[in-house]
Amino acid sequence: MSFEIETDEQPRLLKILTLNRIAIAEESMSWTDSICFAGESLIRAGSIIEKYLDVIMSLTVFKQLVAFSGSRAVTSGQSNA
Repeated sequence: MSFEIETDEQPRLLKILTLNRIAIAEESMSWTDSICFAGESLIRAGSIIEKYLDVIMSLTVFKQLVAFSGSRAVTSGQSNA
């Protein structure tokens, strides 16, 4: 995997978003399945590793839990109330 990035300009989206990095689903799916589905083509293209998908899903779930709990982090059964 290599990108040619000019120092005085950001890479253009169409240079990075190539056909081997695009996945189109023919059916609806959960958000976790959607991330995995889209991530598979990025893994095959060498753009990301599988661990990246795991981290993205873990961070998203954690943010949802914090938002749901009223912005109070809860760890090991103890609350910060």
